[in-house]
Amino acid sequence: MTKSNRPDYRKVFINDSLAIKFDIDESYSIIACEMKNNELHIRLKIKDEIFECGNCGKGEAKINEAKEMTWRHVNLNSRKTFVHMRVPIVKCRSCGKSECWTPGWASKNGLFTLEFERQIKRMGNSCSVTQIAEALGENETQIWRTLNKVI
Repeated sequence: MTKSNRPDYRKVFINDSLAIKFDIDESYSIIACEMKNNELHIRLKIKDEIFECGNCGKGEAKINEAKEMTWRHVNLNSRKTFVHMRVPIVKCRSCGKSECWTPGWASKNGLFTLEFERQIKRMGNSCSVTQIAEALGENETQIWRTLNKVI
């Protein structure tokens, strides 16, 4: 096997370990991981084409369009981590309702992953909002909104 045909085992290992960290299943693929300004940016792609409708519950919602979204995730290797994905806007064939689909690991209508929200909540048990915001590098308003939502 020539050097150019060899699989990049380091990339496979990174993708597998990130898949475990994000608790993502086979519905997603990690298509890119890159460092920018000492931050880790991870790009996911969804594989599914038909989704369960959030309105009527039938699995007949098809992708109508997509919207670029970014969520803050818990730090990996002491670096701020962001997850990027084109989120499908789906339209149900049964009820006709359109909605922006939310991944299972992301906060609905939020800026954070559920794991990051859990971290904020844990810190909220013993730290002030100012301390949490400083420790995580986020603004106090977003910390307050998250704490008010999860409490």
